[in-house]
Amino acid sequence: SWLRPRFTTSSNFLLSRTLSSRPPVRAEDDSGAFILPQTLNNTRARDVGVSLDLPRLVRGLWGEKSGIVKALARVRPLDVANRLTRSSTFDLNVFDPSLGYMLGLGGLDRFLTQEGESARGATETRSTTLSSGADLPLGFTATFSYSLIRTIRFQQVADGFSETATRQREWPVGSLRWTRTFSGGPFTLIAVGVG
Repeated sequence: SWLRPRFTTSSNFLLSRTLSSRPPVRAEDDSGAFILPQTLNNTRARDVGVSLDLPRLVRGLWGEKSGIVKALARVRPLDVANRLTRSSTFDLNVFDPSLGYMLGLGGLDRFLTQEGESARGATETRSTTLSSGADLPLGFTATFSYSLIRTIRFQQVADGFSETATRQREWPVGSLRWTRTFSGGPFTLIAVGVG
């Protein structure tokens, strides 16, 4: 009960066809049929994480009456998450998108090329986040998080791709909130927060 792993995954696909603002595209050199200009976008996200409830773990080891349990009672679970997101855009393509492309299956190479055609652009983002918080005395609550985000962008240039890599650290990120409730009078709740 004190350790809660999780895995979530999602995909998104968009097919946009231009009816009148761009001329038709020929499917195969000079002899193929004409098709409507189309733009394809796909995204795939995968999130792996674990939540560690330290007060519950200590309570199970040393019992309810332990001094360390009382000291940790106000600490919120520690959460660690790792997220991978890939996306790509194909424009004026002549291939029909497969189910694998629609669902964003495969590695980075499947986002860069499809059936011999190169993507107009693609992105891969990896982020790792650590977060927790505490319920402090006198109606105060605090949260904090640390994130490391690495992004690689691929842009089509001539016969290859131009790569741009960024590394971003978000720290310190936190908030402190004070809340006071009233049972009577003109106010029922007053809250002040800072981030």
